[in-house]
Amino acid sequence: MNKNQFMRLLQQELHDLGPTAVSDILADFEEHFASALALGKTEAEITTELGDPLEIAQQYKESAADDRAARPSPTTPEYQHQDQDQAPSGAAAQPLPRRAHYADVPYPAAQVKPSMPTKINGAALLAVILLNVFLGIPIWISLYCTLFGFWVAAGSIGVAACVLFTVAILKSGIASLILVLFGIALTALTILAIILMVYLTKWLCIGLSRYVRWNRKWVTGGSQT
Repeated sequence: MNKNQFMRLLQQELHDLGPTAVSDILADFEEHFASALALGKTEAEITTELGDPLEIAQQYKESAADDRAARPSPTTPEYQHQDQDQAPSGAAAQPLPRRAHYADVPYPAAQVKPSMPTKINGAALLAVILLNVFLGIPIWISLYCTLFGFWVAAGSIGVAACVLFTVAILKSGIASLILVLFGIALTALTILAIILMVYLTKWLCIGLSRYVRWNRKWVTGGSQT
């Protein structure tokens, strides 16, 4: 689950609390996401630490219900006594102000352990540098160059299809029909190649991201994810 999905679910579940309370709660979570992202965490990691937004919203709603239940009613002697003590002599009784309690509700973000300062292992850092200079970087450059070549090949097939359609217009009879059929076949092949290239690009980017995180984890001894 990413940040937008988490915040949208939380906002939907908190709508009964009113726009002001919901805005304050969402602002707290926005601040937590910003702080955690600045520490290098991903949105998925942050939402996992926070927990289920439905359960978080339920905690806030239960807290609001408890606060309303604990607040004296205007018809109770306790409420009237408090109001008389606070009001000036001869002044009309005014209802007690409602306490802003939402900021006091602990949400799961408060239970997340603060990140410890990153400790770099010098030997591991040297090993990672040598590994990437002689093996990692050349391999990834080769993979991305190959991917670029595949994209160029897919584009070339598309250009060839356009050329065939153009020539087919200038021809007539059976030759034009054959060129059109070949153009349709190349167009279909281009579409399939583009779909395949999109998935390959996505997988390669994910693989590179995980490789970088693995290097960082090795250097820091697992102190930062």
